[in-house]
Amino acid sequence: IAIYIEMLGHDASFAYIHAVKLAHEKNILCKRTGYLSCNLFLNTDHELMLLLINTIQKDLKSDNYLEIWAALNGVCKLLNNEMIPAIFPIIKTLMNHKNELIRKKVCMLLHKIYLLDKSFINDIDIYLKKLLCDVDPSVMGASLNLIHCIAKNHLTYCIKLVPYLVSILKQICENKISKDYEYHRIPAPWIQIKILSILLGELLDESYSY
Repeated sequence: IAIYIEMLGHDASFAYIHAVKLAHEKNILCKRTGYLSCNLFLNTDHELMLLLINTIQKDLKSDNYLEIWAALNGVCKLLNNEMIPAIFPIIKTLMNHKNELIRKKVCMLLHKIYLLDKSFINDIDIYLKKLLCDVDPSVMGASLNLIHCIAKNHLTYCIKLVPYLVSILKQICENKISKDYEYHRIPAPWIQIKILSILLGELLDESYSY
């Protein structure tokens, strides 16, 4: 009801605290609804974020991937600079999660962290190759957005990834990627475009040939 009230342009701030409480519930449906509501109601500087951070940390450490997924959806939208030191150690462990959806979301979160604080480049850099060479193409595809962004500001960190980018592009051209990523019989066109954008747009000036 509160979401509908705000959609109509009226203030429903009385319900914000209940959205935070919903995110703290054990029932996964309630938890997901809570995080969704928090994403819609709150901003990164809202005072209720202090109450939400503990819930986010707890859910990120959960054994249930649905709880982790819900927390990642929330933190990707509501992350601020003060939260980064609290969640970054947890995020690093999630890069090895067995579920590809979690690894993909972690990659997106690293992108958000980099946009907020570029001083984290040294912490993020050590994971770029791991994400780019992930066995799941969706994770690899998500990593390209992060790499493209880094290449614009810290080009030297991306030079070492050129052989892997070229190798991935070659595999795609040889139809060695899942047909799920085909579009009108073209193998993974969006991934191809992103890789070419990185190689030609950002790395062309470097005198490296592969």
